[in-house]
Amino acid sequence: MSSCSQVDQYVDEDIIVSKFADHFRNCYSYNNAARAQTLRNDYALRRSDYQGMPLSATHTIDTKLVSRIIPDLHCGKAPDITGLTAEHLIYSHPSITLTLAKFFQLILISGVVPAGFKCSYIVPVPKIKDCRTKKSCDDFRGIAISPIISKVFEHCLIDRFKDFLITGDNRFGFKKTWAVDMLFTVHVELSN
Repeated sequence: MSSCSQVDQYVDEDIIVSKFADHFRNCYSYNNAARAQTLRNDYALRRSDYQGMPLSATHTIDTKLVSRIIPDLHCGKAPDITGLTAEHLIYSHPSITLTLAKFFQLILISGVVPAGFKCSYIVPVPKIKDCRTKKSCDDFRGIAISPIISKVFEHCLIDRFKDFLITGDNRFGFKKTWAVDMLFTVHVELSN
């Protein structure tokens, strides 16, 4: 694997890191501050009156579900911000499934997502194989590395709430095959 030694005509690693941080910060920010604030206020107003549906037994996150999801995690991926990988969960003591199931059920009951679930980091990945010719931050895409525990929780949510998580017919980018009608995605809105 070749490494890129020059980005935006800079060779100093600290400057390159700063350039990437600025670039991805701009890529992942809103275009219109006033509209973003209006949407946030609207969301907060609607959420304050929202009662939600009572959780039924079919929505319970249990040990059986967690123990089915953990072995299906992809191995060999980058560690999360705390250093945990899928392998840590896969090869851990079986009691981890019980602990995580209870933890996830508490999240559902309380409606509060842990602050650590929103801690991730972005890795710049070259858009084409040979990055030695790269000259700009635009020649890289950012891959967010999320906490592995939050990924397990997300898979549990997808499993339990799949009937509510449907995409339109024109969303093909992340569907497993062209024949798949639905993609189940969960984006947990984390309040500040």
